[in-house]
Amino acid sequence: MFSSKVLFFKIVLGFYFHKNLDRYPTPKELIKNFFDLIFVKY
Repeated sequence: MFSSKVLFFKIVLGFYFHKNLDRYPTPKELIKNFFDLIFVKY
């Protein structure tokens, strides 16, 4: 369970930073992207 959670967060963060390499994201943007990714995936 723990290892799959870590892998999931690595994928989410990697996906987000891949799209925003030019600047550091704000927590609000991270949260929005996180939920967008969840709702698109499921």
